[in-house]
Amino acid sequence: MCQKENMGQGYTIAKEPTLPRDRARDLVQMMAALSNHTQPLNFGATRDQVQLFFEQRGIDFAQVVENARDPKQPIPEVENLVPAGWKMTPGIQIVDAQTGKTYTGSDAARLVSLPGYHAQFDQAVESLNAAIAQCSFQPLLQALMSGFGSIESFLNQCAEKWNTIHASQQLIDQREHFEDRLSNWMEVISGVPYDKSQSDWAALKKLLKVRHHMAAHPKEAVQTMTIADLAEYCNLFYSGIATTLIRLHCLTGTRVPASIVRAKFSPKVVVV
Repeated sequence: MCQKENMGQGYTIAKEPTLPRDRARDLVQMMAALSNHTQPLNFGATRDQVQLFFEQRGIDFAQVVENARDPKQPIPEVENLVPAGWKMTPGIQIVDAQTGKTYTGSDAARLVSLPGYHAQFDQAVESLNAAIAQCSFQPLLQALMSGFGSIESFLNQCAEKWNTIHASQQLIDQREHFEDRLSNWMEVISGVPYDKSQSDWAALKKLLKVRHHMAAHPKEAVQTMTIADLAEYCNLFYSGIATTLIRLHCLTGTRVPASIVRAKFSPKVVVV
């Protein structure tokens, strides 16, 4: 049962119904510039380039931003709505635009299958939504387990690619702490220092402590955490796990699944 310190019973948590306009603007920008769509927009496109993209298609950019304030409204043209784990149906074909070769059946399914980390992340979001809807800490723990698992999976995927072409500089798990392996490996892969001054790093570190505490002492955690804590940890999921995944994609030049971008800009969870 959720409680809020000094406020007694009867409180719950919920997402705010809409995004502030500046957050909606940033959502549209990131979805267009970084997400896994197939539109002719360069990875990391500028704000002017994104606005021009919509204008050239006769789409009112200001209206796109206004509509994006509603989290249920997809971003036109640039939000890939194919979910993780999507399967091909019989008869569907994929044609390679460069070679003209046609793929069907299992070959086509292989081409559109989405990475495991994406499926793990989407499972984490489902658990997080359950935690919010039920005002419950148990789904939150599952969300954290799946969320950190998605980061680990992406990191391992990057390391596997790195190791295939760098035989003399292999990335091997030396039983480092999760956060140390993340920063150390990404510094090797990206060639730049991993900036630990950014807010997503602090959020990630805090969530690691929450996960360890909840996993090691589940009964104590439920008894001592307040409803305000639950709201805070849900918001940290968006600013910590989702934002970290986006940063890792940017450091490796990899387009970001739209559901991860969408999660980063999820409306704030508040006590009501």
